[in-house]
Amino acid sequence: KIMSSESKVLKITPQQAKRAIAVLMKSKIPPVLVGPVGCGKTTAIEDFVSALNKNGINAVLETRILSQMDISNFSLPKEVEGRVHEVCAEWIPLEKDAKENDPLTVIFFDELDRCDQMLQNVILNILLGRKIANEKISDKVVFVGAMNGSSDMYTTPLSKAAINRLCMLYISGDNESYDKWASENGISPERRAFDKFAGHQVLEADEDFEDQSFATRRSLDFVDRVVTSINKGFNFDTKDIMLPMMAGLIGVPASIQYKAFIDLYKEAETPDQIVADPDNARIDYEPSVLFAVTTGLIEYAKDDTDLCEKVYQYAMRLPAEYKATVLAMMSDKNPESCVCPSYIKLSKLAEISD
Repeated sequence: KIMSSESKVLKITPQQAKRAIAVLMKSKIPPVLVGPVGCGKTTAIEDFVSALNKNGINAVLETRILSQMDISNFSLPKEVEGRVHEVCAEWIPLEKDAKENDPLTVIFFDELDRCDQMLQNVILNILLGRKIANEKISDKVVFVGAMNGSSDMYTTPLSKAAINRLCMLYISGDNESYDKWASENGISPERRAFDKFAGHQVLEADEDFEDQSFATRRSLDFVDRVVTSINKGFNFDTKDIMLPMMAGLIGVPASIQYKAFIDLYKEAETPDQIVADPDNARIDYEPSVLFAVTTGLIEYAKDDTDLCEKVYQYAMRLPAEYKATVLAMMSDKNPESCVCPSYIKLSKLAEISD
């Protein structure tokens, strides 16, 4: 469920965010939850860690509120044999100290846009480079960030370079998530009751955040990671969170276009179907989908000369530019396929087309 169809961003509930974090963790992409105080960002992350433990994954949550920290909380100078070195803080698990039975550590950087630019740069280097004080961070560490965005005062916006390496998840609060947050933060029972039964009459609508994400080859590759992870399957529904995750990586317009392309591609015949009947396999695809089908087919068949013959047969029915693509790519991947009877026929057809 996308919370606001007219919004500049695609918003999700805290429960949807919990599932999105799981997908992004599998895809090795750091998520950043964006939304006002009390919308359920922290709840989503706590519920995610709780779900890991319930599913047999030993996990611990390390929360760090960045507005209360400085660089000294992450690394400190230390003299070793007469020379000063930067030493990593003990609360960050390092690869050199990792043990097989270590728990999965979820480090939650809260108020990511409330710290100064210098500390923000340190955090982003940790998130993206997975190093601190020249030490590699353990593979059993995953990072999640959260920020209030432009709904809060004294914020430091993330750089475009940082945004292009993160997945921005915009959270739309619900009554249940707010009430949980309120109960844990000393909000009075009467205030909570007012919110539940009459708050909708006086509260302003959710902030309409600006869409900060944009498409580059890097962020499109991140989208591909998400789609690949989803295609491998999860034990929960991902249909309602796929588009918001894509939008959090490449922006709303590009995500809609990319999702439409994926849906078209899913309607195409599979490599198995094509090689089973290359003379009759369907080829009435939109050009970009046909290119994806063709390149995927080459990867599927490249190590088997008999399958290469089937691909060359199929390619004889393709438009001229695709004939040339198959000839060039397949012969490069498998030079032995050049002896296939259909390779010779396809070469002659390509010459005639030229």
